[in-house]
Amino acid sequence: MGKPTRKIVGILSLLASIPTFAQQPKAVIGITVDQMKAEYLERFEPYFKEGFRRLLDESLVYRNNHYSHVPTYTAPGHATIFTGAQPTDHGIIANDWYDPFQKRMVYCVEDSTVESVGSDSDNGKMSPRNLLTTSLPDEIALSTANKSYIGSASIKDRGAILPGGHAADDAYWFSPDDGFITSTYYHNELPEWVANFNTNHSDLAAYVEDWDYYVDEEAYASCLANDNSYEAQIARNGQSGFPYATSDLIKVAGPGVIRVTPWGNQLVTDFALAMLNAIPDTLLEDEAVDFLAFSYSSTDYIGHAFGPRSREVMDAYLRLDHEIGRLLEALDTKFGKGNYILFLSADHAVAENPAHVAEEIGLPVKSHSGADIESEMTDLAIDVLGFNPIEKLQRDQIHFNRTKLEEHNMTAEECALILQDAFRKFDWLSHSYTRNQILSSSNRAATQRSSTLDRRSGDLFLEMRDNHLIYGRTGSSHGSGYTYDTHVPMIIYGTDKPAANIYRKTAVVDLVPTLSFLLKIPLPHSAFGSVLHEAL
Repeated sequence: MGKPTRKIVGILSLLASIPTFAQQPKAVIGITVDQMKAEYLERFEPYFKEGFRRLLDESLVYRNNHYSHVPTYTAPGHATIFTGAQPTDHGIIANDWYDPFQKRMVYCVEDSTVESVGSDSDNGKMSPRNLLTTSLPDEIALSTANKSYIGSASIKDRGAILPGGHAADDAYWFSPDDGFITSTYYHNELPEWVANFNTNHSDLAAYVEDWDYYVDEEAYASCLANDNSYEAQIARNGQSGFPYATSDLIKVAGPGVIRVTPWGNQLVTDFALAMLNAIPDTLLEDEAVDFLAFSYSSTDYIGHAFGPRSREVMDAYLRLDHEIGRLLEALDTKFGKGNYILFLSADHAVAENPAHVAEEIGLPVKSHSGADIESEMTDLAIDVLGFNPIEKLQRDQIHFNRTKLEEHNMTAEECALILQDAFRKFDWLSHSYTRNQILSSSNRAATQRSSTLDRRSGDLFLEMRDNHLIYGRTGSSHGSGYTYDTHVPMIIYGTDKPAANIYRKTAVVDLVPTLSFLLKIPLPHSAFGSVLHEAL
């Protein structure tokens, strides 16, 4: 697991001579929990006994922490955490986006110039090349003359690749038929320890256990009833309630089902421990600070399937408490307690299930069909303009067909203004913004501007009303700029500052500048936030 001969792509090597400070930690560890609402720290706290318990008791806990961009999706969230930048600067404006020049959708970490390693599929043809700025691990590598070890892992490819930045030695993600894989951006062949891990975990049906309550069933009384109509079925087996015969599900539906169970998170911890064991001690004994990032994705799959009020989500977090506890113990052994800084945040939160809050609480909300919304907007555009200018509707933004606009002697801004007025009839629409309105505004459109990048963004931006989702009846989703999607935890552990709960409003982009000053390294190029003074 030595350093690759490939040097950091697109970063000025002259910064490599900047020294780190004398009493730096041995390592920095970043944990991302996919789809974690900040309120889970409050709601589930009485049952936390291990990892979350230790972090809450011994850390700086920022309770009122938010994203300041939309859409609040996995890829832009991970990129923002580790760069301290807004999507308009780091370039990862969504999980995927429409490229009007190539006339196709682009996946956030796709890379046709690399090959899969550890798989015969295209699941490994990924890299961080769509990330347009430096990240915290990139700056760590530069400040230590590329002597730091940088590694990351996740169930999701984007959850491993974006946190590792451009400079990662290792980034691994899960491919259902292959185990953990990587790409030729990092390695030409799978390291022996990864191949051995995959061999030892090849029978996931034998690896998992039946999924039943982690603690006494009475503890879940604040959740919705077991097996209710607001929850999806795992693998369409007719079951959406405890207990789950997880092994049978994997045998029937395939190994990918593990992602929708807590054993997906357990698999990430097991892989993280294997990675720690594989790092040569000689690499960790020098003065260069090392960096590790682990993203727990099964909470997202479970949250999408069952919704934030489900017993399954609560159970997944009680089990994640155990997994983070295991990871902390391994880090204590590898680096020594007090010799590393660890931070934890989430890439986004999640909305309530619209059917639940509409039917049982009485709120005027609902879910919508993306196809129906697109059809409604297209029909109205034709009625108003006499032609269809929409080339692509990508959830919260519309791309216009430039050829059709030219045929009708119309600019994109003129078209956007006409449709903006026409679309006011839709009851699900809160606001819409033209590209010019976003770029010239410093008010409400500011969160949209933070995700606007000329080549990767549309011409007309749409903001749905509070708790109106393009989603089905079961489970829930995310992506808005409302607090239910932006409010995520932020925890900094391992500084010499006393533990504290901080309630003033902070932003996810504040994390990386704070860590940069703690480490006395340069700020990433587009770091946007303020320093959290309690940590310094």
